[in-house]
Amino acid sequence: MEIKAYIEGIWRKWWFVALVLLLSLWMGGVIANNLTPDYTASTTILLNDNVLANTAFPSGDVRLSVPIDHEGLVLTPATMRRIMKTYPRLNATGLQKQVVVSTDQTNQLLLISVTDISPFATADIANFLARQFVHDQTIALSQQVDYYQRSVQQSIARLSNDINKLNAQIVAATPATPLRGPIPLLTPQQRLVINELQVQVGQDKRSLYAYQQSSTELQQVLPQLPQVYTILKQAVIPDVPNYNFFLQLPKLVIRTGVAGVGLLLALILIIGIEFFTPFIRHRGELLRLIGIPATAEIAQLRKSEQKLLLEMDQMLFKKRIKPLRLLGATMSALATRSRGHTVLLTSPCQKRDFAALLAAFQAYNGLRTLLIDADFEKPGLHERLREVGPSTLTTVGGRPLSFVSETTQPNLFLLPATALSTDDEPMTNKALMDLLPELQEVFDIIIIDTPPLDRPTAHLLTAKVAQVLLFVKKRQDTLKSLKKARLACETLKLEPHYVFLT
Repeated sequence: MEIKAYIEGIWRKWWFVALVLLLSLWMGGVIANNLTPDYTASTTILLNDNVLANTAFPSGDVRLSVPIDHEGLVLTPATMRRIMKTYPRLNATGLQKQVVVSTDQTNQLLLISVTDISPFATADIANFLARQFVHDQTIALSQQVDYYQRSVQQSIARLSNDINKLNAQIVAATPATPLRGPIPLLTPQQRLVINELQVQVGQDKRSLYAYQQSSTELQQVLPQLPQVYTILKQAVIPDVPNYNFFLQLPKLVIRTGVAGVGLLLALILIIGIEFFTPFIRHRGELLRLIGIPATAEIAQLRKSEQKLLLEMDQMLFKKRIKPLRLLGATMSALATRSRGHTVLLTSPCQKRDFAALLAAFQAYNGLRTLLIDADFEKPGLHERLREVGPSTLTTVGGRPLSFVSETTQPNLFLLPATALSTDDEPMTNKALMDLLPELQEVFDIIIIDTPPLDRPTAHLLTAKVAQVLLFVKKRQDTLKSLKKARLACETLKLEPHYVFLT
């Protein structure tokens, strides 16, 4: 039963499945038409900056700062702006995905790969990034070398000047040598001053030598700077696109595949909705979920069909009304056993429009039928049946039943909820219950159309009837409302016949 309920649920939403299928076919066509091959071009750069920084300055006085992460220096904001200006169709997010920068394990080879739909653009962008990287990093190293050169030259000039001044002070502190006679001895104070000056001169000379060594190293490095970053391989325009499985498929296959995926998702969505729906979806669920069997399963009729049935024009849709005719025949058989057989029609939550049809079938079968509208809040049967005027029937006791109306159909009478009782008072539930025994003596079968079972009117009338029909509407009555209706029937000690409306 569950599988059949799911199939019916899918069939009910055929329009949704068709819409998803059409959208999927359209989307598949768009995808197939927009599938373009990608091309990849790459270039390789030799990195000697670490080797230069570690070996070109053995004195250790000069320390060049070289980048550790070269990948972040390739696609800079400035280079991206230049590329986007040349190729306006590209954006920053797309470039970050299209440009792949990596280094080898030795961190001496830098590989720049660019993927794009244009073969020329891939090579052009890759070569531009490589040249820009080499240019920027070479300038950065040159600026560091220039800074050290200026600093070293300034230090050499300063130290040379300091040494000259110290030597002049030593000469000034040393007594002049006489032309004849012994060299005068230095006083302790003079000896101390000269020694301090000589120590300072020695320190400055050692520093001067170190700076001169650094200057020599810097001079030797200058010719090597253009070779620190070298483009080993220029990117060439690719002529073979990247392999893409979907590009090898025909457009019809792509469209069919996308349509299949869309159809599958639509079915999964519908089945998911059906699984969580709170409504009764199938006749078998009445027995499986609530434990009550359905006496009959009747197709829901449109208003135009009901109008034709009320005129007893059954030739147009005999198959559809066969269950309804069988239900009417069962009621007629019960009515022949005892006069005034009374049937109450109700529902769990919402009122169902089948009272007039069942009454018309009984009258068509030759039974004097009375249809009572017990919905005093929202009467409606007087609008569905054509009344020809008050009846001339009387009760056994001789009371005229002028408040009962005759209809255009033979043997069919109507007691509308808007009628006035014998006391010229509006018909009420109490008045109806008091009048019902007399009416049962006059008519062969009485059908009472009541509000849903959760109303007090229906509860009171159940004690006066021989049969109760409870109409359950497919996909409108919930499991909760049916359980509540069943509990009410158990409380009232009723054994209603459940009629499932599809």
